[in-house]
Order: sequence, then C-alpha cells, then structure tokens
Amino acid sequence: MIDVKKAVEIARNHYLELYPDVLPSRLSLEEVELSDDENYWYITLGYSENSPISPVLPQVTKYKTIKIDAASGKPLSMKIRILS
Repeated sequence: MIDVKKAVEIARNHYLELYPDVLPSRLSLEEVELSDDENYWYITLGYSENSPISPVLPQVTKYKTIKIDAASGKPLSMKIRILS
C-alpha cells in the first residue's frame, strides 16, 4: 500500500499533467482521507483562479478531489469538491 505522502505526490502530479497551465504554487493540499476499507486515498487539492468577474477582485479558490488506488497508486477519478 502506498503511504499518504506518495498519495499526495501522485495526486498533485496527476492534476498538473491534466492542467499544465496551472502554476504549482497555486495548488494547496486541503484534505487527505483513507477509505474505511483502506482501498482508496481521497486527496483534495485547492487551486487559485482569478475572479471571473474582475481581475481586481481577490482570487477564488476551487477544489478537486482525486481518488487513488491505495495498492497500485493509480489515479482513478477526479471530481469537483464543494467545501461547506
């Protein structure tokens, strides 16, 4: 089984491969969860974007959760995550 540090590294690299225009400095680790059955890691990354309304407004942070197979380290899915 891969450890949490490896899972985060895989998630970060996977995200940056899919979105090469995102600066790595704009990515942040927000949440890490191992499923109850220990088969999957759920890694939530935050990323900053400029406001769609005006470049003068503060940046907006959005979130994606990447599901990783805990045995192989293979990324399985990526979903939009709404933090409430």
